[in-house]
Amino acid sequence: MPDIEKLIQTFTKEGTSLFSTSDLAVEAIRDLAKDEIKHQIRKRIEEDPALKKEIKDAVELYIDAKAKETYATIRLAKAGAKVGLGLIPKEMRGQIAREFLQIFEEELEEIFNKTL
Repeated sequence: MPDIEKLIQTFTKEGTSLFSTSDLAVEAIRDLAKDEIKHQIRKRIEEDPALKKEIKDAVELYIDAKAKETYATIRLAKAGAKVGLGLIPKEMRGQIAREFLQIFEEELEEIFNKTL
């Protein structure tokens, strides 16, 4: 018996079935249909160089817009932090600023680790 069938039987026997066999079959057919649709789209794009260039240009614009959106969000967060720090008593600003920096360092490190 193939391993996948043993796994399905184990889930079913233990009452922890996440998927019925028919659900798995339907999901597999959906995946096959998606793959075929992707294949047809890629074929159509490859046959039309102008369409391929148009899509490439649009994707570049989209990526650029997303980068600008991210930059704007960062600048807004920076301005918001400045406003927030301005409302805090002077004797607490240093401590809170260090806390903010620690949070941002951790978040940036996580982002960089994901992208590398």
